[in-house]
This record gives sequence, C-alpha cells and structure tokens, in this order.
Amino acid sequence: MHVCAIAGLGTPRARKRPRILIVEDDIDSWNLIQCAVREAIPDARIQWASDSASARLALESCRFDAVLADYMLEDESNGWNVLTECRRLQPDARVGMTSAMPIRPPHDEKPCPFLRKPFAITSCADFMRRLLD
Repeated sequence: MHVCAIAGLGTPRARKRPRILIVEDDIDSWNLIQCAVREAIPDARIQWASDSASARLALESCRFDAVLADYMLEDESNGWNVLTECRRLQPDARVGMTSAMPIRPPHDEKPCPFLRKPFAITSCADFMRRLLD
C-alpha cells in the first residue's frame, strides 16, 4: 500500500480531485504557483517538493495527474531529471516545466509545455488548466 502525504485522500470524493506535484525550491515562486493552481483548479490537491530527491519520493508514493517542475533546483539536479523520473514512474501524468531562462530539452527527451518566469497568476492558472486538459 502506498502512503501519500496529501491530506484528505481517504474520502471517495478526494480520489477524483486532481493531484498536482509542484517541484520548486523558491518559496515566492511556490506561493505564486499555488495561488494560480487554486484559481485554475480550486479542488486540486497540491504537494510540494523542493528538490529532485523529495520529488522522486513523492512520485514513488503517490499518483499525480500533473507535475510542474522548475528547471533550476538547488540540489544540482534539474527539472528534466524530475520529469524523466515522472515519465518513467507515472507515464500517465501530465508534465510541465517552468524557468526564468530559455531552455531546450536534452536531445533524447520529449519536449513538454513550458511556462516562462516571471509569470502572473492568471498566465500560470491558464497554463495549469491547459496542462490538465
């Protein structure tokens, strides 16, 4: 049995609510993304990981409908590592990337939707809606 750190998963209604993993090490960006997700998908269950190790643990513990990862993480990994693990562990999850710098996927990686920082809550909310469509 997998244990998930998202509160409220024991109720039948909660299982139908989208689960989103946000991998972001900057608290201001995290707060902005959280507000945008709440605006776009009010009943979403959000889990936060601040580095690739905690993201991998979350991916091994819970099923997610979507994963949004920042490209630059403090632990010397990057968002592509997180998204590669997500695609391996949870191939049905939608994945997206965010960064302040322009990025290209490594030559052996599939591209994914990209949200350029800085962004407003409304543009991030629109991005999350499209990601989960």
